[in-house]
Amino acid sequence: MNLNYLHKTTTATKSARANAPAASLLFVNADKKFLISNFPFSITFLRFSIIFLVALANLLTANKGYASNTVLASNTQAAANRCAGTTNQVIHSVDISSTSGSTRTVTTLQNAMGGTWIAGDVSNFKLYYTNTTNTFATTTLLATITSPATGTQSFTGFTVTLAANQAHGYFWITADITSGAVNNHTFIPGAMGTGDFTSSNTNSGSSIAGNTQTIINPTNTAIGGGAAAVCVGLTTAAFTDATGGGTWSITNGTGSATITAGGVVTGSTAGTATVNYAVTSSGCTNTQTAALTVNAMPVVAAIGGGSTPVCNGSATSAFTDATGGGTWSTTSGTGSATITAGGVATGTSAGTVTINYAVTTSGCTTTQTAALTVNTCSTITLASNTISAACIAPSQLKAPIQSFSLAASVSNANLTDVGFTTTGSYAQADITKYQLWYSASNVLSGATQLGVDLASSGTAGARSFAAFTSPTLTSGTTYYFWITVDVSASATSTNTIASNAVATTDLTSTSTKAGGPTTAGGTQTITAVPAQPSIMNSN
Repeated sequence: MNLNYLHKTTTATKSARANAPAASLLFVNADKKFLISNFPFSITFLRFSIIFLVALANLLTANKGYASNTVLASNTQAAANRCAGTTNQVIHSVDISSTSGSTRTVTTLQNAMGGTWIAGDVSNFKLYYTNTTNTFATTTLLATITSPATGTQSFTGFTVTLAANQAHGYFWITADITSGAVNNHTFIPGAMGTGDFTSSNTNSGSSIAGNTQTIINPTNTAIGGGAAAVCVGLTTAAFTDATGGGTWSITNGTGSATITAGGVVTGSTAGTATVNYAVTSSGCTNTQTAALTVNAMPVVAAIGGGSTPVCNGSATSAFTDATGGGTWSTTSGTGSATITAGGVATGTSAGTVTINYAVTTSGCTTTQTAALTVNTCSTITLASNTISAACIAPSQLKAPIQSFSLAASVSNANLTDVGFTTTGSYAQADITKYQLWYSASNVLSGATQLGVDLASSGTAGARSFAAFTSPTLTSGTTYYFWITVDVSASATSTNTIASNAVATTDLTSTSTKAGGPTTAGGTQTITAVPAQPSIMNSN
């Protein structure tokens, strides 16, 4: 088809068109000319024809498949800080659409990931897809690059189907940033082109380089101070951290605890817990931790036994506790005392004292206590009053085998029992009884008996009088005591009896006991009195 534009007609045609305008537009086809319109109308028609021809050409090429593409475009993410120790941090995003009248697929995508980041900053790069929604979500994970090296990150092994003429398809590259990532290292996603993704159609378009994403990892040193364990109800020394400006907290595990702003921990319930120290900078937090064990306090029974008050210098009966494995101790108050491993306390100065029994388990100690009063008591001082060796006769009464003195001081004293040990060859039948006497003067004949008679039993050995009511031993006075025996009428001659020394441990008194032991009594030998000869009268 030829288009000819004629500004003027020939002379031959001019006469045939006497009424036509001077300027005309003719289409010429196969040597035939057709007059279309006058000149102004021809310009308008020409423009319409050109537009029509262009549209027709586009339709023809579309039917041949030349304009059906998978199109890459930018989906720019703002520059941002990305915290160390976090996952799925969006580093870059692109939008891939389809201009095809049928479905298309995308099967690979790569990005030249620039910046100052190093391999140790990232544990994973991931590729997510959110279809036509331009909001990041982790619902559809396409691919993961584990322990990535620096440089281009290539995601493969996935298939995303784009619908016919799908206007948008959003792809997201994220990073899992390690807790040890270097502060201020950066990710700078590279620009992308048609060679950076694979689709089932012709690729077109491009995306610009992404904005810088900066790793923030605030400086935070390791936790110091404190303690590895704490008892329920007790506190640790303060935990410390060389990095200032942080915040202390507790994460309860099987146990629980509290912590002050100064790092002092108090155990609440037994088990494990974690001490945290968090430092925040530019919206990112670096937390250091320390393990803590909270130990239970041992359960300890109340103290029993013992006796109170006790005289200064005297001992109590043993204190007791039903919980084994503990340790006895005393805490001085206005007075003082000592205590043995077996729980026997001895007053050392008058006043109040606390008896302690402590049981320790896993470093935690529970202590039970009992009050003890130490009185300034009278003192009885034991001394010897020697019994010399002698002969005793059958049927002899009140024969002394031991004697001692007690001097009372400070205040009036008392004595409620005496023990002694006999020696010698005597037999039980040689002795009928033992007696205890006392007097303020050293004369046995005028002495007063204490308690009741002690019947003879067995041979030599330890024995004790029955407890008796104490006489008043006036302070400043010395009293004399005798242990005597009554010899039977049938006692065997040459048999012997004596008494060992008497010690303060043989005396029962609430007074403080001092002095002693005495000397042993001299040996008493049973000797029969010879018969007197009869006198004969002679006449």
